[in-house]
Amino acid sequence: MEGSRFLLSISNSDGMKKFLWKIVFVVACSAIFVMSVYSIMHGRAESTRPTNPKCIYVWGDSQMAQGLDVRLLGKKLGIPVLTAAGHGTGVYDFLICVENIPDSSICIVSFPEAAFLRNPSLDFHRYGFELGCLETLFRSGCPLEECIRIAGLNKRKIDYRLFTNIEHEWTPYQDSLVGTEYFDDFRRMFTEKKAYFTWKTNSYLTGIQHLIEKHVRVILIRYPFAKQVEDIAANSINRHLSDSLKGMMIDKYRMRCDTIALQSDSLLMFDLSHLNEVGERLLTNAFGEAMKADTVNNRFFVVTVE
Repeated sequence: MEGSRFLLSISNSDGMKKFLWKIVFVVACSAIFVMSVYSIMHGRAESTRPTNPKCIYVWGDSQMAQGLDVRLLGKKLGIPVLTAAGHGTGVYDFLICVENIPDSSICIVSFPEAAFLRNPSLDFHRYGFELGCLETLFRSGCPLEECIRIAGLNKRKIDYRLFTNIEHEWTPYQDSLVGTEYFDDFRRMFTEKKAYFTWKTNSYLTGIQHLIEKHVRVILIRYPFAKQVEDIAANSINRHLSDSLKGMMIDKYRMRCDTIALQSDSLLMFDLSHLNEVGERLLTNAFGEAMKADTVNNRFFVVTVE
């Protein structure tokens, strides 16, 4: 009897080992398949990345998309200007773009206060799947569940065709601001401390550092908000934090800091956070002149509306 129990024990043990080895085999094969597909698609994406270092590359959120006319800027500078700016873009989108920007080129980057302070669920985050960028987010303090959510948004998209020289659409001039009913949202955005500000700005700084290491000339722009928002922001906790971040970057990367003060008898803002066509044209012309006057330094432009 004891002998039969011993044989049964050995048989069960062997069966369990075979079962476990099957699980290991299936998991290993699945991992190899996923990595193979990723490598093939990533290699295809690599072949579509821009390679011309003599272009100017632009990244930003909606303030950049509606605040800089890339066609007009290109004509002023005599250099092709390609943009990946878009509504709702966030720090993950920025990291994706950083991977695409050629070494030793010029990059105009928004200093996006709204993106730093906006709830992550409202960020676009659909510029493609990039494992390294997700790792950067996670190492910067982004919660795992947010990284998984972003991966899910991009699970079928590994595409680096981001930068375009699109026909520009002006934000129309109106003689009064639109969207003023959202003023309380902007007030809360600046006066309520955001837990995600830290990991968003850490991720952004990692992207800027990567550009510097690629010998990219970095030009930062902080866009204005409408006066009533700026009045609230001026002494707010979050403007203090973003100003500290700005100062640290200027010192660390030896950036020349300048103010572009837009002046006109006409209203220059379309709504509480975006320039209209008059403000955009004024900024693009002033920015172009400043770029022509200094073709060497990393720079930080603070745009104000007088």
